[in-house]
Amino acid sequence: KYGFYLKKLFTIKLEGIEGINSINNIMENYRNNPPKNIYNLKVNKIIDYMKNKSNPAIKNKSNVIQLITKNNSSITIRPSGTEPKIKFYFSINSKDINNKKFLENLVNKEYINNHTEGIPTAIMEAMSMEMPILSTFHAGIPELVENGVNGILVHERDISAYADSMKEIMTWGFLTKNRELIIDKFSQPIHLNNMRSFYKSLFKNS
Repeated sequence: KYGFYLKKLFTIKLEGIEGINSINNIMENYRNNPPKNIYNLKVNKIIDYMKNKSNPAIKNKSNVIQLITKNNSSITIRPSGTEPKIKFYFSINSKDINNKKFLENLVNKEYINNHTEGIPTAIMEAMSMEMPILSTFHAGIPELVENGVNGILVHERDISAYADSMKEIMTWGFLTKNRELIIDKFSQPIHLNNMRSFYKSLFKNS
C-alpha cells in the first residue's frame, strides 16, 4: 500500500584536531555548497537546523543539515555529540515494493561516491607543480582547494558550470601558493613528524 522504505546509518570516525577540522569542513561544505541531486533525484528542500526559523518543531539550534527530494527521500548529516564522528542518515523510498535491492544499491553508491574519499593524490601532485585546480565540491577536495583561491570548484554533474570554469581556468597562471600549501601540509618531513607525534602520544598514554 505505501511502498518500500529504506533507512541506513553510516558513521565516519575522524579523530584529533585534524578530524575536528575535517568534520567542520564537511558540515560547512554541505551548508554552503549543498549537492543539487541525491539518489539521482533533484534536491528540492534543504533544512539547516542552525539557521531554520520557520519550522515550529525546531526550538533549539543544532548542527544538523537535511537534504530532501520531492518524494521525501533524504540525507541527514550531523556530527556526533559525544564522539569524534560524523553521521549520515540515509532515507529512501519507492512505490514499488520490489525495489529493495535497487534502493540499497542507490544508498551504498551515494555513500561511497560522496563520503568515503579523502583528498585525491592527483590534485596534490598538480598543486605541487603550481597548477591551478579545476574540480568539484566532492569529499575532501574543499579541505585543500579553496574555491577562487587555489582554483575553481563546481557542483558535481553541473556540466554548464564545468564548461564555463574550464574557459576561466585557462586564464589563470601558475600559483606558487599551491606548491607552498602542499609542502606545508603534505611534504615527507611533515608527514614523518605527524607520525612521530602520534606514536609518542600512544606511548605517553600507555
